[in-house]
Amino acid sequence: MDNKRVLIIEDNPVIAMVIKQSIKCLCGQVEVGMSTSAEEGETLFLGSEWDLIILGYQLPGMDGLELIRELNPVLGTTQWIMISGSGSSELKSEVMRMGGYNYLVEPFSLEDLKKVVGQALQLQDKEKASNMVTSLSA
Repeated sequence: MDNKRVLIIEDNPVIAMVIKQSIKCLCGQVEVGMSTSAEEGETLFLGSEWDLIILGYQLPGMDGLELIRELNPVLGTTQWIMISGSGSSELKSEVMRMGGYNYLVEPFSLEDLKKVVGQALQLQDKEKASNMVTSLSA
């Protein structure tokens, strides 16, 4: 896996920092960007290329699903994981229906975070490679 770029959009700066440090420690060569609002997160996403977005459901400005709807036309192979304090089966179903890689309920273990992030980045690698092959053969 090449160096990866992960964008964390989480309104709680303490949770965002824990996720950032955990990803850097557990996943090796990863560049991590952080935002505490949906609007700032959208600006960061649109200003650069990201492999994975980890975002909270409750965000200032708009909720995480609204942000994904805004970004959907330009997500490409970027994977995304929703985190929330709610174990709502409706919310989890909506995340999966919209193409989210996973839905983690807070509090989650660092081991679960490492596993889910690693799997999402591997899937992103495969999708990016598949898109390259498709565009080369076209």
